[in-house]
Amino acid sequence: MAGDYLRRRIFISYTLRDNELTIEILSRLKGMLQLLGIETFIDIIDNRTSKEHQKRLYKWLTDADYLYLIETTKTYYSPWVKKELDFANRLNIPIIKVSLHDIKYFLAHPINMTVKVIFNNAYEYTTIIN
Repeated sequence: MAGDYLRRRIFISYTLRDNELTIEILSRLKGMLQLLGIETFIDIIDNRTSKEHQKRLYKWLTDADYLYLIETTKTYYSPWVKKELDFANRLNIPIIKVSLHDIKYFLAHPINMTVKVIFNNAYEYTTIIN
């Protein structure tokens, strides 16, 4: 169907362990995507007060249309990132790798990056297979 190629629920996987990505950047990213009508789940923002933290995280990931992986220096060393990628792979959820550089560019130039996301990633994504 027309328009189905860009769905609206994105689980964002990341690590803060390398001190490259910050909560401020994640918050700005979430706000920008909301302006575009894209619903996102960012654990450190959306799951702070949940008593059933892991259950809520996996429920949201199960319902996601895509997993966006923000790549930083230590992304692939994070045990949580590995668990999220494994879970997404088992559910055949498309995984789209996004560099921190691209995130920062998107926040500084939202219209230009939106066009890039729509036209370059609409039909192509990278699935990570362990």
